[in-house]
Amino acid sequence: IPIEQHIAPDLGAVLCDPIQVQQVIINLLRNAAEALHGVEAPKLQLSATAVPRDHVTIQVCDNGPGISDEVRRTLFKPFMTSKSQGMGLGLSICQTIVEAHGGKIEAIAADSGGTCFRFTLRRDPANSGS
Repeated sequence: IPIEQHIAPDLGAVLCDPIQVQQVIINLLRNAAEALHGVEAPKLQLSATAVPRDHVTIQVCDNGPGISDEVRRTLFKPFMTSKSQGMGLGLSICQTIVEAHGGKIEAIAADSGGTCFRFTLRRDPANSGS
């Protein structure tokens, strides 16, 4: 599945453990890829943009079938899964990592009809871009 990347220039550094944040992004990309099974023209999009109050927003979006409001309400609860082989821990762990870094994570409906997972990280004030 092609991953379209939109990374804003001059984002600067963020305050995080890069290995932990890498695991969040990998989990979100893997979940999105699984949601695209059977989609005729699957697309994934990864973006990073600066937001007010010195944060960066990272977003993983797909053009899959999307998720219901009912599923969205329980996505980040431990042991809640919509997958037949899932343990229900991936998104809960992602939430724990993001919140430990002072950020927030959420799932929203994508313009494409799929789902976007969006999380924030604090920018490093000593090394922020513009």
